[in-house]
This record gives sequence, structure tokens and C-alpha cells, in this order.
Amino acid sequence: MHGHATGAGGGRSAIQRAGKDLVTAGGGGGGGRGSKDGHGGGGGGLVGNDGDDPEGNGGAGGSQTSKGAGGKAEGDQYQGSYSTNAFCGGGGGGFYGGGACKTSNKGGGGGSSYIGGLMKGTGQTYAGMNGQDFLGGMSGARGAAWAPKVGKGGDHGFGGQNGRVIIRYTPAPSKEFVEDAKNLYLSKPVSNDMGHVMAACGIQDRAFPVRDHASEKLLKKFLAKQSDGIYMFNSIAGPTPWAGSCVSNQGELGFLKGVKFAKFNPASSGAPAIMKNKYKGNANCRCGSANPSWDPVVASVSKGGVTFPTTPKPGATVFHCAGDGYDEKRPVVCQRIPGSLRREHCF
Repeated sequence: MHGHATGAGGGRSAIQRAGKDLVTAGGGGGGGRGSKDGHGGGGGGLVGNDGDDPEGNGGAGGSQTSKGAGGKAEGDQYQGSYSTNAFCGGGGGGFYGGGACKTSNKGGGGGSSYIGGLMKGTGQTYAGMNGQDFLGGMSGARGAAWAPKVGKGGDHGFGGQNGRVIIRYTPAPSKEFVEDAKNLYLSKPVSNDMGHVMAACGIQDRAFPVRDHASEKLLKKFLAKQSDGIYMFNSIAGPTPWAGSCVSNQGELGFLKGVKFAKFNPASSGAPAIMKNKYKGNANCRCGSANPSWDPVVASVSKGGVTFPTTPKPGATVFHCAGDGYDEKRPVVCQRIPGSLRREHCF
């Protein structure tokens, strides 16, 4: 950190062979001190996210071929840049480091990730998420890797988080995993946006993906035994996410598969038709810690009856989430994954 720098960029995580990278996970950019636009860009992805600033003065994310623009480069390709401007966020480390802010008080860009040293089809890298006012972005990977201390852009005045390489494999199970309500449980209440929903469950578990009629029935069976209220899980309105301009979603029912929208299978279920007929668009263009904005679709429980899909605001025809005037925290339906079906090593 140099001069009056504020938030340092997060470090990269990498596995090398003979001094060459096999895989790299980028770190998040540091947060500047700006009151509304000083948060850092998320690390990870083939291109790290830019330090988020409406005026374009945050540091740019690193790419597969060069460091992100902004600030002064130092060290090798992996190192994030720094800035001599006051109260700036530094760039995150990565396969190529992120740039530092271009003017005072802005955030740095995230470092890029790299999977070129892996066998084709065996690796995946997730783009970290930018934040919004007073909040750094969540990391970009699903399940365990949505942890709040991995790859996220720095909050205002705080450093970006380090990247994490995860090697995960599935041994041949003794019997096929059968989804059951016994493997579902509730998290503590979290903010109503997909970044927090996906990070809410245990490190080896996941937010329950409601993706077809069978998973919808399982969700309702579990929730029918819970207290009255609103519950979240992996279900979103799509398909168009926020992508640099205000683009409303079309009310397509789906879920997050990795960091991409996947459609709900409509066979035997009336849920997609309810979405199409009852709900139009989303409530905003940015949703809490998630960027792009995927608006959570929730379920309501009343006296043992379960309504899905629905919104957290009774009677609303658009979806609301943290950052657009609906910030109440709700529990997430989580799915426990049996230990026989997963192995994981973190670096």
C-alpha cells in the first residue's frame, strides 16, 4: 500500500508446476474511501471485475493477457497495481493483476483467474461480483466458494479478499444420492439478494436449487413444517441479468447453475406459468451484493400452506431485493450434501 492508499488488493491463490501457473484464483480489488463509489471489483473470472464507479475511475480488472488499467504497475504480471492518488483502492493479485483507482477515493480492480493448465473441461473459474453503495462484491462461485471472505471486492476503506483455488472431485458413491427433505435445513437469516443466499449454507452444502417439479415438491414438503413467513433458496427471475445498463428481467423462472441462469423444467409444474402471468420484470437493476442482478424468487408459508413462486412483498408484481428498499433478512433453505459424494482441497 502506498501513500494515502486505503484498501489493499487481495492476493491470488495459485498452483504451479516448474514455476508456471496451472491454475490461478484472482483476488478482489481494494475499496477506496468514496462515500458511494469506492468499493473494489470482485476477483476471479477470466477477466476480473472493475472497481465499481459510475464515472469510470475505478481500476480495471486484469485479463488473460494484461494487467488492468489504472494506477502504477509494479512487480510481475501477477501483482496488482497501486496508485499515488489519495485514499485509493489497490488492484487485486491474479494471473494478471487488477488496476488501481484512476482518481482519488475510488476502488481497485480484481485480479483475473486462469485455468489454462488444467485438462480441458475439468476446471471452471467464476467472476467475482462488484458491490454497491457501502458494500464490496461477493465472490462469484456457487456453494462453498460463495464464502464472504473469498475473492470479493473490498468494502469502502477495506482491502479486497484473497482468491481461493478449490480442487473438488466426486468418488464413486456406494449408492446414488437421493434428495430427501431430511437433508434440508434452514440457515440463519441473510439479506435478500442472491450473493448472500448462495453464501448462507454450510461450507460443504448449498442453497437448495428449485429446478423442476420434483425439487419444487420437496421444497413444499419441507416448508410446510416450518413457521409462517418468507423463505429463500436458489430460485431466481430471469433470464436477463444486469449487465452494465438497466435491463429488466422477463419473469422467466429459473435458478443459478454456477453463475449462469438455468431454466426451471416446466414439466408437470404450474410454477413457470404463474411467473409468466403474475410477475413482470424486476424491481431494480442492482441487487445487494450481487452484480449482475438476479432477483430472488421466494416462498411464503402460512398455516402449513406453501406459496411458490411469490415475492417478499405481498401483492407485488415485481421482485424486490436488498438495495431497492427491501432489506429484511430471511432464512435460506439449505441442502446438506453427504460426505461420500464430495472431496475438496483448498489452496
